Amino acid sequence: MRKTLALFLTVFIIALSLYTCVSASVNSEKENVTIHENYIYGDKRFAEKVEVNFKAQYYDNLLWDINYNIAENKAETKFSLYRDGIPNEYDATNYLTLTGGFWNYSTSGFLGEESFFSEAFKDLVKDAKPYEEVKKTISVSDYLDYYPLSVEINFPNKYSLDSSLGYYETDSYNLVSALSDFFKIPVLKNHLLTISATVNESGNIFQSGSESVASAEENSIYDEFSIYGSSVITEDKCLIYFSNKSYMGKNVDTSKIPGGYGIYCLPYSYTEEGRRVTFDYSALSNVFSVESNHEITQLKLSADGKSVYMVTEENEECYLTVIDTENYAVLQKIKVSTNKNQSAGFGYIENSFAVINLYHENLQSRFNLYTIDNNGLFVKEFTALTHHEDKIDGSENIRYPGSDIYEHSNIDVEWDGENLYVTNDFDESVGMVRDRNAGFSLSVYNKYGLQFFGNYYTSLTSGYDGMYGSSYYVMLSRNDKIDITLK
Repeated sequence: MRKTLALFLTVFIIALSLYTCVSASVNSEKENVTIHENYIYGDKRFAEKVEVNFKAQYYDNLLWDINYNIAENKAETKFSLYRDGIPNEYDATNYLTLTGGFWNYSTSGFLGEESFFSEAFKDLVKDAKPYEEVKKTISVSDYLDYYPLSVEINFPNKYSLDSSLGYYETDSYNLVSALSDFFKIPVLKNHLLTISATVNESGNIFQSGSESVASAEENSIYDEFSIYGSSVITEDKCLIYFSNKSYMGKNVDTSKIPGGYGIYCLPYSYTEEGRRVTFDYSALSNVFSVESNHEITQLKLSADGKSVYMVTEENEECYLTVIDTENYAVLQKIKVSTNKNQSAGFGYIENSFAVINLYHENLQSRFNLYTIDNNGLFVKEFTALTHHEDKIDGSENIRYPGSDIYEHSNIDVEWDGENLYVTNDFDESVGMVRDRNAGFSLSVYNKYGLQFFGNYYTSLTSGYDGMYGSSYYVMLSRNDKIDITLK
């Protein structure tokens, strides 16, 4: 008993000592945070009207709220031991996704089926020796007519479903069955799988799997398809879309889907005084048709919910279409690509402006900046390279980093009518690790391209200068923007 008590007291004293050391270190420096500027490219005058507010945290407890003036190189810091909750702007949002395919298929299946390929696996192992892996290649179309579908829906605190994990409610089963019956895409005839299995002494399979032939072989005669669909959610409907391209870039057959390819509407309503959600799957329909040889790559809902923005790839060009969410009328359609065979997608969107990213396998990444007028229509301001490159004395290009502009919990973008300001976490090309820092990057663009790029890291950054910050793990708060204010 005495030994146990002594051991407990020893552990307690050690823990208390560690806590006291960290607390004392934090307390002594809690609001004495300095910002270090790693000047990378351009003219700093373009950044002098910027103030940046960001938050750093030690796990989810200690919190530094830092406001930094670029021009004055001055930081003001507020420190607190705890934070209450997560900012509402980053609360979980409603979503619906569709998936389905055979990325790493084994003997389990969807919708409670024992397996889509149970007969194939039985035939594979009928003469197998214990603990010896056996393989064979099968044609998926010999076992399935249509690609299987898995559905994931989450309306926080109101409705949750992941059909790949199984479910028991009749309404959920009926919903998934209705979606599966609606989105019928015939299995490609040249979609092959190599299945493998190992049996034990009793001849029972205890290990199984599969490998795609199309992704393993360089021969283009093989192909495959994996359904991926997402949605935008309005106040009373889910507007669903999916990619209709196979692994080899071919259009899959969407003629079995009622109405063909396009945007599909699944109405829903709230029940029990807004505490539950019910989906009217009997009313599922194609509400906006798109030619089967075109591809919808993205949908975004406008801030007021009155329009949906659709990005499509059509005959080697990319287009943006603005669609009314009530009557599905086309309000605007513009070409956004600047070169053939580019892919496009929203990087950032606000009430008054939007950034659309452009990618090409043989070209530098670019983006288009659009302002959005009072009618919700897009007006192009400029196209710019995401990164700046110089060629000096015929040598190889020197690349100066800019910010990848894409929506996530930290990024902020502001437009002053002439310059576009972008904050992000650190750029990996200058040796900073994204998830082990307490700082940010700032990029400034205009119609002439990247004008300024700088990294700003704090004395809290782990391992930065050997001071107190390296003795514990401080990082950016993932639930707060690196917020820009223009003076």
